[in-house]
Amino acid sequence: MQQDLSFNLGPSAENHRPAAVGWQAVPPSSRQALEQELAATREQISELRSLLADLPEIFESRFASRLQPLLEQRQELIDHRDDLRRHLQALAADQAAPHLAASNDVPRLGKLLRHAFGLPQSADEDNIAA
Repeated sequence: MQQDLSFNLGPSAENHRPAAVGWQAVPPSSRQALEQELAATREQISELRSLLADLPEIFESRFASRLQPLLEQRQELIDHRDDLRRHLQALAADQAAPHLAASNDVPRLGKLLRHAFGLPQSADEDNIAA
């Protein structure tokens, strides 16, 4: 069971012949224009490949330029944190110092009280005070 796949395209289709394909069918002036267009296209492709090769470097430099302010801000925050730590340590040392001074004065106070009330001085207090 074969089907007839031919169909009628009309009178103008019968006279139409496909154009010859290849360089010989193209007139010389058109051929020269096509060669110039081909050369321009190849040059454009070369330029695009060059840009494509430079793309990683471009993105890396953009990333670095955007990252630099963040790194500087991070360093400033670290420096500020260290300054605050030193300040807190100094405050803690200042608060601890009066207690230490008071504890150093206790033997002297005891010695003064013993002396004021006429009590005998102990040998341990003399060693601690000295």
